[in-house]
Amino acid sequence: VTQPIVFQPLHCQLTALAQGDCSARDLIGAYLDRIDRFDPHLNAFVTVFKEQALHAAENSDRQRSAGKPLG
Repeated sequence: VTQPIVFQPLHCQLTALAQGDCSARDLIGAYLDRIDRFDPHLNAFVTVFKEQALHAAENSDRQRSAGKPLG
């Protein structure tokens, strides 16, 4: 059974992104969902910039699909 991407080590997440198994938008969305679910109990975040994070992820996906290096 494969673990959800948010529970996989970073190198596995990077491999999934590079191989096209997961988009940056999907990965960020999964983390934002977890923040929405757990932060009301944890109060770990003062501010979450959801729209900016999703926009940055979409830009990353566009650059990746255009073959541009990400650094």
